[in-house]
Amino acid sequence: MSLVQNRNIFTLLTGAAVLTGASVLLLKFLKKPDTNSTIDPQVIDREVIIKVLKELKKELFSVFQNFAAVAVNIKQQSMGRARPEDIKMMLLEQPMFRGEIEQVEEMVYTQFRITKQQFEHYCQHIYRDDPSVKELQKQMKESFDRSFSGQSPDPKTDIPAFLTADTTFEILEKVMTESALKLNEKLLEFQDRGEQINFQSPKMMEIMQSLKMDSSKKDILEQYGLNKFEDPGSKILQYATQVYSQQQNSSFNVKMKQLDMKYQSIMEQLIMQGPMSNEELKQRMEQVSQQQSSFPFQGVQDVQDVHVPQIPPKQEEQKQEEEQPQQAPLENGNEEPENQNQEAQQEQLQQVQQEEEIHVNQPQDNQAPEQQQVQEENQQSS
Repeated sequence: MSLVQNRNIFTLLTGAAVLTGASVLLLKFLKKPDTNSTIDPQVIDREVIIKVLKELKKELFSVFQNFAAVAVNIKQQSMGRARPEDIKMMLLEQPMFRGEIEQVEEMVYTQFRITKQQFEHYCQHIYRDDPSVKELQKQMKESFDRSFSGQSPDPKTDIPAFLTADTTFEILEKVMTESALKLNEKLLEFQDRGEQINFQSPKMMEIMQSLKMDSSKKDILEQYGLNKFEDPGSKILQYATQVYSQQQNSSFNVKMKQLDMKYQSIMEQLIMQGPMSNEELKQRMEQVSQQQSSFPFQGVQDVQDVHVPQIPPKQEEQKQEEEQPQQAPLENGNEEPENQNQEAQQEQLQQVQQEEEIHVNQPQDNQAPEQQQVQEENQQSS
């Protein structure tokens, strides 16, 4: 396998580390149980253990979905030679994977005020024969195993009546804006410490992945009440995005394309020009929005062309003739440093866009059978 392929796979692996989540089912892959650890004599009800398992399952939905996408990419990079067991072994050997597992575990256990040892003890001993406990563990294990083969969990869920197309877009816009601001803050920290910003370094990959776990995104979903359902808010938002994207003659797709271009423009500025104050970044995002609203939207390319001065054909030919004598021919393999820098920056931009991709904003390829029913329900509730 070439150096480029190895580098790409490493990027995918480090990107996957934050996505795999944690559950008692995964612990056996990471370490042997501590037989000398003591268990707090506190009595924990069965209902609490079930709630913890359900919360882990909620957190693991987007985890397994993204993880399956990473597995598919690894297979492609390895030309199909990477088997599910190979991918599992490769991922579990990543130090970042272990650290993110502990982070997710700590979040859930703190929420329910129990320790990891207590949870493991009650799942493996006290309630090991409980049907509900066994079923929840089975579901998580099956999703975990399937993800190594590139199989995502079923994205279908119920869309609440209040989650209209306009509300869905409003949430997505807030999430993407918050992501850009958080990334800018991280880059400013690098700059203040005098560290070089390299978007392809493992440390930067770790920072990019930490943004996906940022609590501010979860707070946005909670502000709209998407945390009150059995399915995770990210799943509900994602499925709503999928359904509304499939509607014909809808302004939702138009606004989503504009939002994607706005986000891409800001990310490009951060990479090409470096970080800035959050106030300046907000102003630039507002400027991009104003530029988009100043021109009728007829497609991605049309909006991008607005920023490029148009030259009439005759003037263009004359300009090329005038410039041609001044251009010295370049030999193969001896490109100008400026072109090389531009190519390197473009490669970094593409890498960051892949790593910082917001999963809830990606509609699935699967068609939604319930699309018509959801539309009718939303219309009736309006």
